[in-house]
Amino acid sequence: MSGGVFADVRLSQLVAAPPGIAEVLVLPAMDDAGLPVGACIDYWTASQGLSCLTRDRLTHLGYGWPYTGDDLLAAGERLGSRVVNASFNAHEEPMVDTPAEALQALADNRIDFLVCDGGMVFPVGQ
Repeated sequence: MSGGVFADVRLSQLVAAPPGIAEVLVLPAMDDAGLPVGACIDYWTASQGLSCLTRDRLTHLGYGWPYTGDDLLAAGERLGSRVVNASFNAHEEPMVDTPAEALQALADNRIDFLVCDGGMVFPVGQ
């Protein structure tokens, strides 16, 4: 399942509840970014059959390059900016785009945590 509505945990529980439903997959990009992937899966199963669709479980979510904070800062300096977050809102505007704004967003409880240099920064008291 994909699309922003499936970020609703209770809805996903209700979808999984009827007899005969063995498992429900909520695509990690559960906002509208997941819709193109869902469309591709729908096309694949319609054209190739459900038996051709396999889903392997990830052993961990840490795939990709292990960028450090220094790597990101160096890339920002090469590009002439200091971007610290590549997340965007529904209007395709950066949600946080400087270290100072990231810290302010954390202080204002607009974000739950920051990920920096392989660690996580939480607000005081969490």
